[in-house]
Amino acid sequence: MSDPITIGMVASVAVAVVSFLVKMMIDDFKKSVSSVGKKLDDTIARFDERITRVEEKQEKDIKDVQKELSTIKGDFATTFVLREDFFRSMNGVEDKMRTIDSKLDKLLLKQ
Repeated sequence: MSDPITIGMVASVAVAVVSFLVKMMIDDFKKSVSSVGKKLDDTIARFDERITRVEEKQEKDIKDVQKELSTIKGDFATTFVLREDFFRSMNGVEDKMRTIDSKLDKLLLKQ
């Protein structure tokens, strides 16, 4: 086995076997990386779809709230009265009641 030709042949066969095994390992690694990449792409696509649905729902909810606020704002003027307006109105009612009271007193005194 000390013959240089034999050693060269054994070394070349060993290098060929090792290179074949390394090539197979690299191919397997590439396949596993590509399958992980595909799964990652699918997951990202589903995630983007879910985000889109949530954004659409949120926009719809915001529009609904805006509609409700605009209807409340429209009803606000007729439903609620400012405190100053209420007092002004009540003062007007009290003045009218006083005038009616004085007119009644005058009528009663004339009788």
